Amino acid sequence: MIRVKPMLAAIAATVAISAAMLPSSASASTETSSSRATSNILAKAPNASGGGCTSQSDWGGWTISACLSDNGGIVVPDMYVTHIGVVVPRCSVRLDLEYYNLLFGWQVNSSNSFSCSTGHRVGSLQWAGFLNTWRTRAYVVNGNTGNSALVATSPELNT
Repeated sequence: MIRVKPMLAAIAATVAISAAMLPSSASASTETSSSRATSNILAKAPNASGGGCTSQSDWGGWTISACLSDNGGIVVPDMYVTHIGVVVPRCSVRLDLEYYNLLFGWQVNSSNSFSCSTGHRVGSLQWAGFLNTWRTRAYVVNGNTGNSALVATSPELNT
């Protein structure tokens, strides 16, 4: 018989510990690109490979870095909005955490929406699992139409 409550408590404790390990500046609302490159990107665990950040500004002048790291078996998706380009109605930015499924391809694991302002955003933390491939994708969303434009995709992270 599997005891579910003790397992859930252990997982919750692991997530709480991992969240407490985030750098204190992770909640800052604005940052410069030079400080972001050195102080806020979490190092990946030795058992993971890949991850990191990709900065792109190919849609309407937006500059967004989509990032992904592994912190002790917890996948940490985050993004940095460093320049706001074309302003869209009821604007938001969305960060999707995706994993690769052998049968169905890339699947969205979690999706977080944030205001259209510069700064650092951290998405939903996720237990990494074993032999998984992860990536994050950052979008600019038009709230009136629901249309979104992909701005950046992180390097893949293999756990």
